[in-house]
Amino acid sequence: LHALDCYIVDSQEISIRHPQSGWRTHDLRMTTLESFEGIPTSRVLVLRDVAESRHAQSALRDSEVLLRKVIGLVPHMIFAKDRDGRFLLANQTMAASLGLRPDQMLGRDLQPSEPSRRDQFERNRAEDVQVIDTGEPRHHPEVVWRYRDGGKRTYQVSKIPFVDPGSGDPAMLCIAIDVSERKQTEERMRALAFYDGLTGLPNRQRFQEQLEKTLATARRRKRRVALLFMDLDRLKHVAPLAPPRDKSVADARQQQQDDHDAGKQDVKRQHDDGGSVKAEQHDAR
Repeated sequence: LHALDCYIVDSQEISIRHPQSGWRTHDLRMTTLESFEGIPTSRVLVLRDVAESRHAQSALRDSEVLLRKVIGLVPHMIFAKDRDGRFLLANQTMAASLGLRPDQMLGRDLQPSEPSRRDQFERNRAEDVQVIDTGEPRHHPEVVWRYRDGGKRTYQVSKIPFVDPGSGDPAMLCIAIDVSERKQTEERMRALAFYDGLTGLPNRQRFQEQLEKTLATARRRKRRVALLFMDLDRLKHVAPLAPPRDKSVADARQQQQDDHDAGKQDVKRQHDDGGSVKAEQHDAR
């Protein structure tokens, strides 16, 4: 037995033709046993059919290639990072947002050079690590991302625990859907629903909501509220002289917010020839 303690192992794949199943791949492992003097004494051959496992590995590689192609065609941002912030995966949409190709992002920890974007980057990184460490996903209906050119977009972000298929290490998979246009549409619809198109002032429904909140606050804090109704003759005939609708609405809404913050009043258009003014008492500052 002592003469067989030292050995050398060699392995290779060979194809063998079976009468029923045809050519199949086998793993041939040959072990050469040597004596302590280094003299080969015998060989042990082990032949194992690996055709099914090789076929499964090939199918897995094909599915990974197909999945990457599909991910690359998705119009949303999809990427994966490891715990150190290095990209494990990035689709075309994500890479294009940074002015890169997907292959230029892999294995890199891309950090912003602008100080104004640094805080946002650090918050995102801390959350990525939290998702990896806890294994719990995070979802954000609206997140504003700012870019180096000064632009910004609103995204619906989902961060999911992920396992790197190459190393088996835990990672984070992120899917970001651009909802900027949808948000702008919702804001336009809200403006149409609650603001007068001619003057940009709150309409009857919006003013009623504001008045109810103001009265409730006044009762709770023992403040005074004044309500004034005005009848302005021929108000509806000034439409041709009014500024463009978008500018009128935007300017009026901004002035409404400024007045409210300053503790002044809220104004609404009641009907074609009338309006209301609500003045609320504010605490002295």
